[in-house]
Amino acid sequence: MSETNHELMTELTETVRYAAKSATKSLRAGGTTMRIVALRRADGSAVTFVTTTTGTGKDRKTVRGMTEAHDDFDAARTAMRGLVEKAQTMGWKVGERGYKARPDAFSALPKPTTTTKK
Repeated sequence: MSETNHELMTELTETVRYAAKSATKSLRAGGTTMRIVALRRADGSAVTFVTTTTGTGKDRKTVRGMTEAHDDFDAARTAMRGLVEKAQTMGWKVGERGYKARPDAFSALPKPTTTTKK
């Protein structure tokens, strides 16, 4: 790649940034999951809302409420942070990811194995 093309590609990749379309925070308490969501709308405004999910399997029920409109996505994220802090003071715990890494099988580079042909 020529120097000029490299500079052009670097400039393009540095200037192209995509704005987040949404932000979500999950909290849990007593078998119930609460999601606080901020969504960016096409016109530049944003909305926040809260969903709660209770039960498991066929008995699972999700309810949506506390919808609030905001002038822009930054205002929605600020409101979302406030809701998360308020929920934590009420006893909700910030959710951990369900994936737990398994312990390492080895701590040093393994030696190659030799196979014998029969």
